[in-house]
Amino acid sequence: MTSWRCPGAPLGGRRIVPIGKPIADTRIHVLDHHGEPVPVGVAGELYIAGRNVGRGYLGRAGLTADRYVPDPFSGTPGARMYRTGDRGCLLPSGDIEYLGRVDHQIKLRGVRIELGEIEDALDRHPAVQNSVVVLAAGRDDRRRRLVAYWVARPSGNVDATELRAALRERLPEYMIPSEFLELPAIPLLASGKVNRAALPSPDAMAARARLPTDDAPRSELQAVVAATFARVLGTARVGVDDDFFELGGHSLLVTRLALELTRVLARDVPLGAILQAPTVARLAALLGGDPVEDLSATILADVTPPPLDIMPLEDPLAPMRAAFITGATGFVGAFLVNELLRRTDAVLHCLVRASSVSEGKRRLLEAQVRHGLSHPSAASRIVAVPGHLDRTRFGLDDAGYESLATAVDTIFHSGAAVNFIRPYAGLRPVNVLGTREILALAAHRRTKHLHHLSTIAVLAGAPLRGKPVVFEEPLDPRPDGLPNSYAQSKWVVERMVQEAARRGLPATIYRLGQVVGHSVSGVAQTADFVAHFLQGCVQIGSTLGSDAEIDLVPVDHVAQAIVTIASRRDGEAGAVYHIVNPHPVRWSTVVELLRQRGYPLLETSFAGFHGAIVADARAGRDNPLTPYLAMMQDVRDAMAKIPRFDRARTRAALEGSGLVCRPIDADLVRTLVAFYLEKAVLPAVAASQRQLAT
Repeated sequence: MTSWRCPGAPLGGRRIVPIGKPIADTRIHVLDHHGEPVPVGVAGELYIAGRNVGRGYLGRAGLTADRYVPDPFSGTPGARMYRTGDRGCLLPSGDIEYLGRVDHQIKLRGVRIELGEIEDALDRHPAVQNSVVVLAAGRDDRRRRLVAYWVARPSGNVDATELRAALRERLPEYMIPSEFLELPAIPLLASGKVNRAALPSPDAMAARARLPTDDAPRSELQAVVAATFARVLGTARVGVDDDFFELGGHSLLVTRLALELTRVLARDVPLGAILQAPTVARLAALLGGDPVEDLSATILADVTPPPLDIMPLEDPLAPMRAAFITGATGFVGAFLVNELLRRTDAVLHCLVRASSVSEGKRRLLEAQVRHGLSHPSAASRIVAVPGHLDRTRFGLDDAGYESLATAVDTIFHSGAAVNFIRPYAGLRPVNVLGTREILALAAHRRTKHLHHLSTIAVLAGAPLRGKPVVFEEPLDPRPDGLPNSYAQSKWVVERMVQEAARRGLPATIYRLGQVVGHSVSGVAQTADFVAHFLQGCVQIGSTLGSDAEIDLVPVDHVAQAIVTIASRRDGEAGAVYHIVNPHPVRWSTVVELLRQRGYPLLETSFAGFHGAIVADARAGRDNPLTPYLAMMQDVRDAMAKIPRFDRARTRAALEGSGLVCRPIDADLVRTLVAFYLEKAVLPAVAASQRQLAT
């Protein structure tokens, strides 16, 4: 249905050959899941229309109805188009790029995953010729995991660790395969399609793998820990220097590992021990009595910003003309980009993990569509900057970095690695070292306004615990008692930005509350703490009983408040703003609102709530709350004494803007639940249950 003329010249580094343009009397539509056309460069499903579309499948009325659908873009009565099940995007040239199948969608640990997206990311690696990703279970259904099969290019030289690291630069953690298995060739059917049934068993391939002699256990305790690692991961053997998370361990499996080690060793093995010592050798040493590593010195040393040559702003009150944005494909980042498009005329240079400018532009535009956002100037004002937060100068060459430093006058730093179980060392490259690069850029060539997005989680440490009110002030000089490595890393970077501001950099800090979905559309994150908490509570039918007031702030208010304050251009260097909901809601009220929507949650004690989650983990049930077991004590303590977050400075900065934050009421809960239902985050409830609840 399409054709593409091969050019005589080289393809200029193109890894994927387009399938071309439609042939005569044929139209190809690229549509989203609502059947609406997507912008150029944004992925969607391919539909074939025109005179070449057949009438259907002979004798298969159901399949015909599913695949041959009415054509709303044709003026011919009764016209139909064919839904191919293929993913693709329209290039600026008018050619179509094929991106894989849409029907290879699976659900793992409560999240829907397009296997084609992972394969596309793998295939873009320069050492990979082609790949296939599958959902495997093996001998134990509890060991459902993503497995990537890949074929190396003749000149390729890469291993699983490098491939996993490369994918982490492009995909969220839940889409990273647990195993990477190299094959000489991908098995194919006579039609040329992948013969998935002929792919070798991951368990069989792992059993054939040989363990180097110097990586074998050297003590009885190491042998027990290694065997438990292997059993939980579903692999034949594990070496003493293998990292649990690098072998494919994730938040659910680490909980199972802690429970299994507790059983086998007949002693308590807390999750925190595995997070601090994720290799067999280090964990065995820790369990054998070695002292726990003290991170205080490392954390305090990390707060020092790089050397900065800060010059006065050229025109402090000049309007924003060009901004550099990190995290633009993330949840808050996407809404921030859209608000900047709506409220300013600035050109938006967005850092994006991509192998080319065109791929980066596609990812940025897809992020807008994915979050239900649009703006007529998006394609012309969004500029992709392919790069990485954890690399020196973001991985840009000298010319690209100098051009960026000269072009932009404002920086919005929203990008971060958000993970509650990885150790501080695993988050440091992106969160800490990445912020050092941001500060260096802010002072290079010309001084720029810096707007840093932080979190109220940095206030959860011991120095502020128990205070009834937390003010918009610089952080305490000690990080003691922060609940997890993510909060530690964000504490470090906020202190670093504060120190840069003290030296004269015009930096502003925004501490965000718990961000929830859009107050009108309900569009929310489907794999964050809020989604997982609600999903997990519904699964076990109970929740933590508490009358504490909690802060839930809609994402549209967050973006609007930040852009409003940033547009003033007269803020005090180092000023802190609390972007929270001025109308906190009691958790018991939220529970009652959920009951009215048909979810009969029983409020229970911490012991009962915690025990129900542990029971799910022991039974191998994928409860979304399992990854948070290590921080459940902190959640209980926090809900028992949540302070009021002062927002006097924020209120004054927003005065006269007309901006009002919507309270968490029945209408907003209904809107959010509707979105979670659409995305299968929450299960549908029968009308009779809703009537019974009311």
